Amino acid sequence: MSNQNNFANNIAIDIKKSYLRFPFTFILSAIVSFLGIYFFDILEKNDYILKIIISSIISIPFSIAIYLFFESINYKKYLFLPSLISFVFVTLHFFATKLDFTNGYYYKISQLFLIFHLFISVSPFLFKKDINNFWSFNKNLLHRLILAILYSMTLFLGLSFAIFITQYLFDLNYLFPKNIYIKLWFFCAFIFQVSVFILGIPSSIENIKTYEKYPNGLKTFIQYIFIPLLLLYMIILYFYLGKILLAWNLPKGQVGWMVSTLGVLGILCILFLYPVRKSLETRWSQIFEKYFYILLLPLLAMLFLGVFTRIYTYGFTENRYFLLLLAFWLLAISLYFKISKSNNIKIFPISLLIALFVSMIGPWGAYQVSERSQVKIFKESLANNKILVNGKIQKITQTLSFEERKRISSLFEYIQNNYGISSLIEVINNEQLNNLLEKEKVKSNHQEIKELFMKEIGIKFIPKWQTKEKVE
Repeated sequence: MSNQNNFANNIAIDIKKSYLRFPFTFILSAIVSFLGIYFFDILEKNDYILKIIISSIISIPFSIAIYLFFESINYKKYLFLPSLISFVFVTLHFFATKLDFTNGYYYKISQLFLIFHLFISVSPFLFKKDINNFWSFNKNLLHRLILAILYSMTLFLGLSFAIFITQYLFDLNYLFPKNIYIKLWFFCAFIFQVSVFILGIPSSIENIKTYEKYPNGLKTFIQYIFIPLLLLYMIILYFYLGKILLAWNLPKGQVGWMVSTLGVLGILCILFLYPVRKSLETRWSQIFEKYFYILLLPLLAMLFLGVFTRIYTYGFTENRYFLLLLAFWLLAISLYFKISKSNNIKIFPISLLIALFVSMIGPWGAYQVSERSQVKIFKESLANNKILVNGKIQKITQTLSFEERKRISSLFEYIQNNYGISSLIEVINNEQLNNLLEKEKVKSNHQEIKELFMKEIGIKFIPKWQTKEKVE
């Protein structure tokens, strides 16, 4: 019994230390949980509450990274500074961003979330050169993240099932509030999961256990299963490269993502093997570790050919922009490690973090470039079909083919879903624009907006899945 009490006391002490170590992180997770629960209780959804929730979610990894950075430089004189910086960031994000329901907005949120997770992995080592500790620290982080997700999922599913069988067997629905499962998810995903994750972050990066005892199971899995599969994948892509060279054809549309996936998985494999790279047991693992970057270069050339061809034909989209960005990153990483002969694995997260951040800002950013490109193509399509005259939209005076009407429908749908109607302010008159913007505020009106706009130009909207003209 005393052992159990000691264990419980140790857990309580560790939780208290974590709360004191990352106070604002826990405040943010509590805000997300309680406001998320409240948000689903109110009848009229409040955009301000939703903005606070989104800004707080994004700021959770940012605050962890800031605390870890200040710990690494022993900045103990002003312990409140990391919390202050985190508070300023979440406040700025709340007031500086506009809440909308376009795909572009969701992409930006996801991108920022990924950037701050990468920041966590490097923030304690920005001014330190210890690569061994860097690897061990990130191994511990990944292990803790997987555990936190597993624990929170188990807790959520277990409690959800308990509630369900209680309601089903005893007809006690009135005991549980409405949206109980969503509320339970907010608690498990933020308060519980964040707590479990932070509890496992090493308290001192100087005293992290080194990787002397590398997991044999992981080493065996990577050498005998993961690497052979990657080599098989690479051989298939090389055969395809030979096929398109002999036939003098362009690569298929999804090849770019296949090559980039191979590149990312290969880099992850090399990172996992970093501590034991000089003691690999199989010949194919040694070849893979030594020549992966060189073997990737011809496949990257195929990737560039495919993506540049599609950009030239169909313009930029966010997917093509990020595929191109990923291709340039893989090329830069491959050349860096083969030319410099460096073993500095910190370059992976730092370079990717910088690339993702730069692609979010300025006129060169993914969303600005893609919006300009798609709006330009849409305007050109309207002008070519005499729908856009003297810079303003008017009803069509000629009959268009099914393919052309479908293309115009697809372009408008893409712009509406990703950037919103306001991106077409130059071509839609004020009365039309105000009418569409009013409807755009309600997510359920998106189909109505498409049909209304197409009616304004005299064309019936054609969805992407429709392959031929309907006979009426």
